[in-house]
Amino acid sequence: MLRRSFFKALGLAALAGPARAAALPSPRADLIELAAAATQGAAAAQQFLRFAEPRLAERDAALADCVASAAEMVAACDALAGLAASDAPFAYGFARTAADLCAVSRRDCEKFPKIAECAALAAAAAACEAACRKAAG
Repeated sequence: MLRRSFFKALGLAALAGPARAAALPSPRADLIELAAAATQGAAAAQQFLRFAEPRLAERDAALADCVASAAEMVAACDALAGLAASDAPFAYGFARTAADLCAVSRRDCEKFPKIAECAALAAAAAACEAACRKAAG
């Protein structure tokens, strides 16, 4: 009889464990948000680069600064998303650098408000910059 009570209590504890764990806030929720924002920023920058590639091939140098800063933003956001997803302590420090790169990309793309792709990248860079600054403190 004692053995049955033990297994019953063990089963109830096993069922209660995940429910209790799900109710607790994640200690790294800010890193999860940071990884999501960085991933979205990198995706927007990659989409812009796909748009700008044919224009650069036609020797249209007007978007050269935007393209350069978008390429840097892709690299920084991909690296930041990887650091944040792996719960690395360096993610917070690197978030400052990524925020600066996103700010440069935003400023470069705000020069062309009539181009929809530039406006979309500027908005995504602003959102990524805000998330990075929030995480960096």
